[in-house]
Amino acid sequence: MTKNLEVFSTSGISELPEDLVLKILSFFSIEHVVMTSLLSRRWRSLWTRVPRLKYNVVELKNHTSFERLIDKSLLAHQSHVLEILCFKVNVWQWNKYIGPWIRTALNHHHCHLRELEIDASIVKTLLPPELFTCKTLVVLKLKGIVINVVEPLTTVCLPSLKTLHIDRSSLFDFESLRLLLSSCNFLTDLVVTRNS
Repeated sequence: MTKNLEVFSTSGISELPEDLVLKILSFFSIEHVVMTSLLSRRWRSLWTRVPRLKYNVVELKNHTSFERLIDKSLLAHQSHVLEILCFKVNVWQWNKYIGPWIRTALNHHHCHLRELEIDASIVKTLLPPELFTCKTLVVLKLKGIVINVVEPLTTVCLPSLKTLHIDRSSLFDFESLRLLLSSCNFLTDLVVTRNS
């Protein structure tokens, strides 16, 4: 067993094809992915092409440095398609940042976002209207008591959306939900859970 571990050393993983390394890195949180840039010259910018960005801001002590990490990693990200953007947040001071971070991801990737997942528990979160016109979005999962939109929904165009989960959110009143559902012709997985 020890021999096998020695064979699969840092140099061994560096010899793997880049696509496979990116796939492996995509399962880690962004903090760990960025740390891989210290391994070698080849790894210095490899993290910027990971197709999944996952931010977990639940158990942090230094929120300011993590906030800078999110800002920089979203702007430095170079993958043409962002498969998954995931925020797990329970820090109430961040309510003003999540919307702009989503807007940055949408603008930076020319709206080639496939999946967005927000778990905001009790954090007030304002979603940008651009999110509801993202033609490549396939999965949208929103969990949180106070997720809302910056302005009332008037235009919704999510032609690729297949999965929509809204958990404990008062985001959509009946008319907004009707507008949203009427624009999703390929929706196959719908879960709406309201607070009682």
